[in-house]
Amino acid sequence: MNKKPRFPNKLLIAGICLIFFGSLVLLWTLGYFPEPGTLLFTILIIPIIATGLLLLYLVFIKRKSTQLILPGMILLLCGIFFLLYNTVIPEKNFGRIWPALMDIAGLSLIPYAFKRKKKARIGLLISAITLIVLSLIFFPFSLKLTDTGFAEFALKWWPVIIIVIGVIITAIYLIYKRPGKSVRDDKKPAAKGSPIRPSSRPVTKSAAKPVTKTNRTIVSPAKSGRGGR
Repeated sequence: MNKKPRFPNKLLIAGICLIFFGSLVLLWTLGYFPEPGTLLFTILIIPIIATGLLLLYLVFIKRKSTQLILPGMILLLCGIFFLLYNTVIPEKNFGRIWPALMDIAGLSLIPYAFKRKKKARIGLLISAITLIVLSLIFFPFSLKLTDTGFAEFALKWWPVIIIVIGVIITAIYLIYKRPGKSVRDDKKPAAKGSPIRPSSRPVTKSAAKPVTKTNRTIVSPAKSGRGGR
Protein backbone atom coordinates (compact mmCIF):
# COMPACT_ATOMS: atom_id res chain seq x y z
CA MET A 1 0.00 0.00 0.00
CA ASN A 2 1.50 3.34 -1.08
CA LYS A 3 1.64 5.96 1.63
CA LYS A 4 0.85 9.55 0.79
CA PRO A 5 3.81 11.91 1.20
CA ARG A 6 3.69 14.15 4.24
CA PHE A 7 5.54 16.96 2.47
CA PRO A 8 2.38 19.00 1.58
CA ASN A 9 1.33 18.98 5.25
CA LYS A 10 4.72 20.36 6.22
CA LEU A 11 4.29 23.12 3.65
CA LEU A 12 0.93 24.03 5.21
CA ILE A 13 2.41 24.21 8.71
CA ALA A 14 5.37 26.25 7.50
CA GLY A 15 3.10 28.67 5.63
CA ILE A 16 0.85 29.26 8.66
CA CYS A 17 3.84 29.79 10.94
CA LEU A 18 5.36 32.32 8.53
CA ILE A 19 2.08 34.22 8.25
CA PHE A 20 1.70 34.38 12.02
CA PHE A 21 5.33 35.34 12.63
CA GLY A 22 5.24 37.98 9.89
CA SER A 23 2.09 39.49 11.39
CA LEU A 24 3.73 39.83 14.80
CA VAL A 25 6.84 41.42 13.31
CA LEU A 26 4.64 43.85 11.33
CA LEU A 27 2.82 44.90 14.50
CA TRP A 28 6.20 45.44 16.18
CA THR A 29 7.59 47.54 13.32
CA LEU A 30 4.43 49.65 13.24
CA GLY A 31 4.91 50.50 16.91
CA TYR A 32 2.08 48.53 18.49
CA PHE A 33 4.40 46.91 21.07
CA PRO A 34 5.79 49.99 22.84
CA GLU A 35 5.27 48.64 26.36
CA PRO A 36 6.74 45.43 27.80
CA GLY A 37 3.34 44.43 29.17
CA THR A 38 1.82 44.48 25.71
CA LEU A 39 4.53 42.23 24.35
CA LEU A 40 4.20 39.83 27.31
CA PHE A 41 0.43 39.59 26.84
CA THR A 42 0.93 38.87 23.15
CA ILE A 43 3.39 36.08 23.94
CA LEU A 44 0.82 34.50 26.26
CA ILE A 45 -1.83 34.60 23.49
CA ILE A 46 0.37 32.75 21.00
CA PRO A 47 -0.16 29.26 22.59
CA ILE A 48 -3.94 29.80 22.48
CA ILE A 49 -3.88 30.58 18.75
CA ALA A 50 -1.46 27.69 18.12
CA THR A 51 -3.76 25.26 19.96
CA GLY A 52 -6.74 26.34 17.87
CA LEU A 53 -4.77 25.92 14.65
CA LEU A 54 -3.60 22.47 15.79
CA LEU A 55 -7.16 21.29 16.46
CA LEU A 56 -8.34 22.52 13.06
CA TYR A 57 -5.33 20.84 11.43
CA LEU A 58 -6.27 17.52 13.05
CA VAL A 59 -9.84 17.78 11.76
CA PHE A 60 -9.39 19.02 8.19
CA ILE A 61 -6.02 17.46 7.34
CA LYS A 62 -5.75 14.39 9.56
CA ARG A 63 -9.50 13.61 9.36
CA LYS A 64 -9.96 13.39 13.13
CA SER A 65 -13.21 13.83 15.04
CA THR A 66 -15.35 16.78 13.96
CA GLN A 67 -15.99 17.55 17.63
CA LEU A 68 -12.63 19.36 17.63
CA ILE A 69 -13.84 22.02 15.17
CA LEU A 70 -15.83 24.07 17.69
CA PRO A 71 -13.12 24.36 20.39
CA GLY A 72 -10.49 24.91 17.70
CA MET A 73 -12.43 27.79 16.12
CA ILE A 74 -13.20 29.36 19.51
CA LEU A 75 -9.55 29.24 20.61
CA LEU A 76 -8.34 30.60 17.28
CA LEU A 77 -10.84 33.46 17.01
CA CYS A 78 -10.56 34.40 20.70
CA GLY A 79 -6.79 34.49 20.42
CA ILE A 80 -6.91 36.69 17.33
CA PHE A 81 -9.50 38.98 18.94
CA PHE A 82 -7.50 39.54 22.14
CA LEU A 83 -4.34 39.99 20.09
CA LEU A 84 -6.01 42.75 18.07
CA TYR A 85 -7.64 44.15 21.21
CA ASN A 86 -4.26 44.51 22.84
CA THR A 87 -2.55 46.03 19.79
CA VAL A 88 -4.60 47.44 16.91
CA ILE A 89 -8.09 48.12 18.30
CA PRO A 90 -8.11 51.67 19.73
CA GLU A 91 -11.10 51.07 21.98
CA LYS A 92 -9.77 49.55 25.22
CA ASN A 93 -13.09 49.48 27.05
CA PHE A 94 -14.20 45.85 26.79
CA GLY A 95 -17.72 46.79 27.83
CA ARG A 96 -18.14 48.60 24.51
CA ILE A 97 -16.89 45.83 22.19
CA TRP A 98 -18.43 42.81 23.89
CA PRO A 99 -20.68 41.98 20.86
CA ALA A 100 -17.51 40.73 19.17
CA LEU A 101 -17.79 37.61 21.35
CA MET A 102 -21.14 36.87 19.68
CA ASP A 103 -19.39 37.13 16.32
CA ILE A 104 -16.76 34.65 17.53
CA ALA A 105 -19.45 32.19 18.62
CA GLY A 106 -21.38 32.56 15.35
CA LEU A 107 -18.31 32.20 13.13
CA SER A 108 -17.19 29.16 15.14
CA LEU A 109 -20.49 27.38 14.45
CA ILE A 110 -20.32 27.79 10.65
CA PRO A 111 -17.51 25.30 9.82
CA TYR A 112 -18.82 22.95 12.50
CA ALA A 113 -22.27 23.02 10.88
CA PHE A 114 -20.97 21.98 7.45
CA LYS A 115 -19.50 18.83 9.01
CA ARG A 116 -22.85 17.74 10.47
CA LYS A 117 -25.85 16.03 8.89
CA LYS A 118 -28.56 17.99 7.08
CA LYS A 119 -30.99 18.46 9.98
CA ALA A 120 -28.30 19.44 12.48
CA ARG A 121 -26.58 21.60 9.85
CA ILE A 122 -29.64 23.78 9.31
CA GLY A 123 -30.14 24.35 13.03
CA LEU A 124 -26.49 25.26 13.58
CA LEU A 125 -26.40 27.62 10.60
CA ILE A 126 -29.54 29.39 11.82
CA SER A 127 -27.98 29.79 15.27
CA ALA A 128 -24.74 31.10 13.77
CA ILE A 129 -26.49 33.65 11.55
CA THR A 130 -28.70 34.76 14.46
CA LEU A 131 -25.67 35.43 16.69
CA ILE A 132 -23.88 37.38 13.97
CA VAL A 133 -26.96 39.49 13.17
CA LEU A 134 -27.57 40.24 16.87
CA SER A 135 -23.97 41.32 17.30
CA LEU A 136 -24.33 43.72 14.36
CA ILE A 137 -27.45 45.13 16.01
CA PHE A 138 -25.77 45.58 19.41
CA PHE A 139 -22.55 47.13 18.08
CA PRO A 140 -23.96 50.63 17.28
CA PHE A 141 -25.38 50.89 20.81
CA SER A 142 -22.34 49.53 22.62
CA LEU A 143 -19.99 51.81 20.65
CA LYS A 144 -22.44 54.70 21.08
CA LEU A 145 -22.61 55.40 17.36
CA THR A 146 -26.27 56.39 17.60
CA ASP A 147 -28.15 58.75 19.90
CA THR A 148 -31.15 56.40 20.12
CA GLY A 149 -31.26 54.24 23.21
CA PHE A 150 -31.56 50.49 22.94
CA ALA A 151 -34.87 50.44 24.84
CA GLU A 152 -36.43 52.93 22.42
CA PHE A 153 -35.07 50.99 19.46
CA ALA A 154 -36.48 47.70 20.81
CA LEU A 155 -39.95 49.19 21.37
CA LYS A 156 -40.13 50.34 17.76
CA TRP A 157 -38.55 47.41 15.97
CA TRP A 158 -39.56 44.36 18.05
CA PRO A 159 -42.04 43.10 15.36
CA VAL A 160 -39.02 42.33 13.21
CA ILE A 161 -38.38 39.36 15.50
CA ILE A 162 -41.76 37.88 14.49
CA ILE A 163 -40.94 38.42 10.82
CA VAL A 164 -37.54 36.74 11.19
CA ILE A 165 -39.09 33.73 12.96
CA GLY A 166 -41.63 33.44 10.13
CA VAL A 167 -38.86 33.56 7.52
CA ILE A 168 -36.92 30.85 9.36
CA ILE A 169 -39.96 28.57 9.60
CA THR A 170 -40.74 29.09 5.91
CA ALA A 171 -37.14 28.32 4.96
CA ILE A 172 -37.18 25.12 7.02
CA TYR A 173 -40.43 24.05 5.31
CA LEU A 174 -39.04 24.69 1.83
CA ILE A 175 -35.83 22.82 2.61
CA TYR A 176 -37.50 19.73 4.02
CA LYS A 177 -40.37 19.61 1.52
CA ARG A 178 -39.98 16.81 -1.01
CA PRO A 179 -40.32 18.03 -4.60
CA GLY A 180 -43.52 17.00 -6.35
CA LYS A 181 -45.12 15.54 -3.24
CA SER A 182 -47.65 16.97 -0.83
CA VAL A 183 -48.49 15.64 2.59
CA ARG A 184 -52.20 16.30 2.14
CA ASP A 185 -52.26 14.43 -1.18
CA ASP A 186 -50.91 11.32 0.51
CA LYS A 187 -53.54 11.36 3.25
CA LYS A 188 -56.52 12.25 0.99
CA PRO A 189 -58.68 9.16 0.06
CA ALA A 190 -59.42 8.39 -3.56
CA ALA A 191 -62.71 9.85 -4.83
CA LYS A 192 -65.56 7.58 -5.98
CA GLY A 193 -65.48 6.74 -9.65
CA SER A 194 -61.89 7.93 -10.06
CA PRO A 195 -59.57 5.53 -11.81
CA ILE A 196 -57.15 3.66 -9.63
CA ARG A 197 -53.63 4.72 -10.25
CA PRO A 198 -51.18 1.91 -10.83
CA SER A 199 -48.63 1.37 -8.12
CA SER A 200 -45.23 2.87 -8.77
CA ARG A 201 -43.51 0.06 -6.90
CA PRO A 202 -41.72 -2.45 -9.12
CA VAL A 203 -43.23 -5.89 -9.34
CA THR A 204 -40.90 -8.46 -7.90
CA LYS A 205 -40.52 -12.00 -9.12
CA SER A 206 -42.25 -13.43 -6.09
CA ALA A 207 -45.33 -11.24 -6.65
CA ALA A 208 -45.53 -12.02 -10.39
CA LYS A 209 -45.07 -15.78 -9.98
CA PRO A 210 -48.18 -17.65 -11.21
CA VAL A 211 -49.94 -20.14 -9.02
CA THR A 212 -49.33 -23.69 -10.18
CA LYS A 213 -50.31 -27.11 -8.94
CA THR A 214 -46.91 -27.61 -7.33
CA ASN A 215 -47.12 -24.58 -5.08
CA ARG A 216 -50.87 -24.88 -4.35
CA THR A 217 -52.11 -27.31 -1.74
CA ILE A 218 -55.66 -28.64 -2.31
CA VAL A 219 -57.27 -30.40 0.60
CA SER A 220 -60.12 -32.65 -0.40
CA PRO A 221 -63.14 -33.18 1.88
CA ALA A 222 -62.34 -36.91 2.23
CA LYS A 223 -58.78 -36.26 3.44
CA SER A 224 -59.95 -33.59 5.82
CA GLY A 225 -62.54 -36.00 7.24
CA ARG A 226 -59.95 -38.73 7.80
CA GLY A 227 -57.65 -36.35 9.48
CA GLY A 228 -60.42 -35.29 11.80
CA ARG A 229 -61.06 -38.89 12.80
